[in-house]
Amino acid sequence: MQSEGDAEDPVALAAERYGLSKRETEVFEMLARGRNAKYIGERLYISEHTVRSHIYRIYQKMDVHSQQELLDAIDNEKRL
Repeated sequence: MQSEGDAEDPVALAAERYGLSKRETEVFEMLARGRNAKYIGERLYISEHTVRSHIYRIYQKMDVHSQQELLDAIDNEKRL
């Protein structure tokens, strides 16, 4: 269930638009804040390899090839 504040959140909007799973969304939110795979793994109690697998799927679903393109996609959500 989305709260009213989530409707304004470009990261949440992008996650929904691209059909990210709950775990992918958690990873995506941290990537959007500039966190690396090691940090994300430690915070989510998953291996760095698993984080990288999630990142790979996020990039595939969003059709991006770098973290900068990912951040650009979030900026685009702000404009929509």
